[in-house]
Amino acid sequence: MAFFARKETPAQNIAFCALAAAFDAILSLVGALLPLSSVFLMAAAPLIASFVAYFCQKRYHALYLFSALGISIAVSAWDFQNTLFYLLPCLCSGLVYGYGVRTKAPASFSLFLSSLCQFLFFILSLYLVKAIYQVNMVDVLLAFFGKERNPASEAAIVLLGLAYSFGASGIAHFVFILVSPKLGIPLVWKARRLWVHPCFCLASSLLSFAFLFLYPPLAYFFLGISLYWVSLSLVEFAPKAHWGFYALSFLLLFASILLFAFLYPSLSIVQGFGMIALFPAALSLSCFLEVLLGKKKSTH
Repeated sequence: MAFFARKETPAQNIAFCALAAAFDAILSLVGALLPLSSVFLMAAAPLIASFVAYFCQKRYHALYLFSALGISIAVSAWDFQNTLFYLLPCLCSGLVYGYGVRTKAPASFSLFLSSLCQFLFFILSLYLVKAIYQVNMVDVLLAFFGKERNPASEAAIVLLGLAYSFGASGIAHFVFILVSPKLGIPLVWKARRLWVHPCFCLASSLLSFAFLFLYPPLAYFFLGISLYWVSLSLVEFAPKAHWGFYALSFLLLFASILLFAFLYPSLSIVQGFGMIALFPAALSLSCFLEVLLGKKKSTH
């Protein structure tokens, strides 16, 4: 399919960016007219942006982003918030994801970076809403769930933002998986080294412990990140692991449960729940030890 191919000439790049920006403007208009279509917007807009990042040269990415935002605001000026709070994060996360695919980065890292981009915009939107409308969205969200503002609820908002970010990027990732084979776009699924995902999980867990007593919201951020990496680690290790891996995982998980039960009564609620990071740390440690033991066996 000649249309979905790497663009070499300036005319090809500009034409593809213009067409993609037009589609984004249509999505923005539909989102302004039908507010419940935001889920469709989260799936389609990052997909279009990822195509631009993959097929077009890097110097045209900024042109696409600003033209898409400008046209979208022009066609839905009465509801520019839709463009600001929905379309902009989707476009940026899609560009990040598409660039990761273009550079043949593992899909796990492309998804992680695009989700991180979504999360940064989620946090930024909280401050923008407060600055523009004088409304504290944290209080609004807590009132929706019937909770009062306290350190525990503020930390929970961080996890909620992460869940939203991974969910939004996950939808776009799922759609990209479906269409990429038909367009001849290769996806790199696994990291080159087996220890990469467990190492990232262990590092995230340790950072969560480090910030738990200094700044709990940041600790919960790293907790959410560790849950992402440990999920990938288990998916990668569990199907092909031998009984020793499961035995080691059980022992480390059981030890982490005992340590959690011992520490929880002496901590505040927010610090106690933050100790959940013990569980991904234990599982990632078992994956990491599995890699080390496997290497030692292969050398003998």
